[in-house]
Amino acid sequence: MYPTLRNPRFRALMLRNVGEGARTRHMPKANAQTGASAKALVAEPTGSVEPAVIGTRERLVRAAASGIARSGWGAVTTRQVAALAGVNQALVHYHFGSMDALKREAALDALAREVSEPMVALFEEETLAGGLRRCLALVGALDPQSEPAVVLYESMLAAARDDELRAILNHALQAFRSVLAQRIAHDGGSDPEPAAALVAAALDGALLHRLVDPGLDLTILAAPLSRALGVATDSARDRKGAKR
Repeated sequence: MYPTLRNPRFRALMLRNVGEGARTRHMPKANAQTGASAKALVAEPTGSVEPAVIGTRERLVRAAASGIARSGWGAVTTRQVAALAGVNQALVHYHFGSMDALKREAALDALAREVSEPMVALFEEETLAGGLRRCLALVGALDPQSEPAVVLYESMLAAARDDELRAILNHALQAFRSVLAQRIAHDGGSDPEPAAALVAAALDGALLHRLVDPGLDLTILAAPLSRALGVATDSARDRKGAKR
């Protein structure tokens, strides 16, 4: 497993408690189990959970995501979210201060739920080319109509009009690009920082393409992306090994 999974900056992006991260934008401490597998570290998707299992704050975050997915970013209301969460609507302002703050937190929660496993796959494989292929396969397996996916689409559009939301999403994106650049450099790729931006943009584009072309096989992008990054594709490595 690529050692970056032990990097608290990366772990904070993909595996943090999203609610706390949205409030403070501080990185949490790294998990003590630094040798654990990526699968064990990725948070389980948050589906329907009994109210007794999670706190009011978490119920509101999930209810906000449901409301955004059903009604749209601008149309979801405090009353709707409170009803979905089964709580008094005054608790929205008690826990978050405003409906806008709650929606921003729901966007980060959707980000963690939807893309954490594909992102970790980039670092879990022995080669970056292998990580790209597995990451793209996992992105291709995502349901573009799922609640987290719809919330992501809505939040990206909303970020054009919401400076704080844009700053929060940018913070997460820059953290991901930073640690991806380290991985690219580790594998001998050229121009690691621009290359990391290229991969991030390609993954964003892949998510959007899946929305309108669900039959597209995203794994075909792995080899050209690897060549663009200046790292050997798995097939090239195999040929090199065979010659030896």
